Amino acid sequence: MSEEIKIGIGDLNVTNDPNKLVTIALGSCIGITLYDRVRKNGGLLHIILTDSTRLQSVTNPDKFADLGIPILLKKVQDIGSREIDITAKIVDGESMFTFIYKSFIMDMVSKIQLQ
Repeated sequence: MSEEIKIGIGDLNVTNDPNKLVTIALGSCIGITLYDRVRKNGGLLHIILTDSTRLQSVTNPDKFADLGIPILLKKVQDIGSREIDITAKIVDGESMFTFIYKSFIMDMVSKIQLQ
């Protein structure tokens, strides 16, 4: 029997088939998924902000693209996925982010896929 795992704002989680990861109310946030088509493992990250580097301290790294994406990748790998088998997808609430922010996040995902 499958389980539906809810991902809140500034949160992430990973699971495997037949479970489902679900997030709602993306609004101006961005959802990033990593999916291993071979092992049927996946992860979902619901980010609020793109860049944490201007802050003096970060209490929740999952809120930020620059910190959350590498954490998500590691967690998907921790449940058995190999980076070569992982596909990334990005979804935003209603295209509320400007092109600059989308470019920043695409660059982060590209760096992960090239590592």
